[in-house]
Amino acid sequence: MDKDQCVHEGLARNYPGLDFKFKIDDLPKEYLDRLGRSMAACHRITGLVDKHKISRRQAIHLTMWSDPISTVWLDRNADEALKQKYRFIKGQNVLALYNEVSAIADAGEQIPFTIDDTFKYHQKLLSNIPQDPARPSGHYRKGEMTVTKQGVKIAVGTCCQDVPAYMERLFAWLDSSAFESNQGSAMGNAFIKAIVAHLYFVSIHPFYDGNGSTARLLQYSILRNAGVSAQIAHLLANYYNETRQEYIEASNAARLSGDVTIFLDYALQGLSLKLNAYLRELLKNFPDVIREQVKEKEYALAKGFTILEILVVLAVLAILIGMAVPRIKGMQDQGGMTRAKSELRTVQAAVESYKINTGSYPSGTSMDGLVTASPQLVTYENLQDPWGGAGVRNHSYQLMNPGNDTQYYLIQSRGPILINNGNSCYIQLDSPTGTPNQPDGCQCLFVTNAPVASMTLATR
Repeated sequence: MDKDQCVHEGLARNYPGLDFKFKIDDLPKEYLDRLGRSMAACHRITGLVDKHKISRRQAIHLTMWSDPISTVWLDRNADEALKQKYRFIKGQNVLALYNEVSAIADAGEQIPFTIDDTFKYHQKLLSNIPQDPARPSGHYRKGEMTVTKQGVKIAVGTCCQDVPAYMERLFAWLDSSAFESNQGSAMGNAFIKAIVAHLYFVSIHPFYDGNGSTARLLQYSILRNAGVSAQIAHLLANYYNETRQEYIEASNAARLSGDVTIFLDYALQGLSLKLNAYLRELLKNFPDVIREQVKEKEYALAKGFTILEILVVLAVLAILIGMAVPRIKGMQDQGGMTRAKSELRTVQAAVESYKINTGSYPSGTSMDGLVTASPQLVTYENLQDPWGGAGVRNHSYQLMNPGNDTQYYLIQSRGPILINNGNSCYIQLDSPTGTPNQPDGCQCLFVTNAPVASMTLATR
């Protein structure tokens, strides 16, 4: 970091990643399709949360953590315990900020986020932390920011004299029609706007410290103002911090090239993964959630039950149990289908990651190579087909390349067997544009990137 004052007059130069030309309508259709799948998961999560009255703060966990730029960190002899104290204070400041803006959104009001509000939020972010008088919070930086990489100083953000002009352009752009579109959904467009706003804010880097935290708060506020629930609005920020190196690489590449889709690809993949993981967590914990709801309610009997009333209740229960038993198998199959559809999406994300890392899609039927190539996305447990039988590796989801064309893949689950005809359930697809076939009595589920003639199963 360099304290030298910026010597440029006016706008020092143009920055490829800050051209303010991005419009949602310019995005390829594939982004709308990816958003559509994520928004379906958003609506399902929101429906479950509202129906079962799950706390709106249940999923909030703050992974945002960095050392504040303070006189304490400038002092090489400062006590480590003192540094830990101010790390904790900054974490509490972040939490208080999110509680503050969340309360506004929960009350059905719009979270204010102008440039003046940005200054106020930044001051609160670093409150009760000793400040360098030359670098006060709530004010634009007056010097250049640099990082040293392999002995070379690299500029971070715009020139300090450019900061006010670029911040004015940013907030005017966010209020423009660039993020309005008749394509996709309003919520999906809000996610695009929030992601791009975050990228542009950190690219400008208006403050000496706390730029990432403030950008995440801006992103969160845009999502909450668009009606996104607190649990879901936090998922992207947590993903950024859990994949810190990938975040830095994607944001730097987008900023230097001017190609916003580089960061969008990274963020949307993370959104899909976090949504699916959270949905699985919700479904897994439903019994505990319902049990807690029962505990919170006070049930007081006005009077005791007579023996006759108890016998009537037991008789009714016996009838209901007799009606329910034949349906248990169907309920189990439905639960397995829900799990398989979710996990197939996760495996598909791993396959796409495999392509990014290796240059080609995996071939053959084994999925084991994905665990080695993408351990952050899938484990052997993720790969186990609910209908594959005992064991993990030998009964995993199956992968095939239609027509042996390695630019396409189809990942399948055997699905529930409706009729025991002695045949093994599988999908048959002889070419990328063919029609998927399966034995009678099978309900195979699948995801694919092939332009098949019929896609009536898990692909929708």
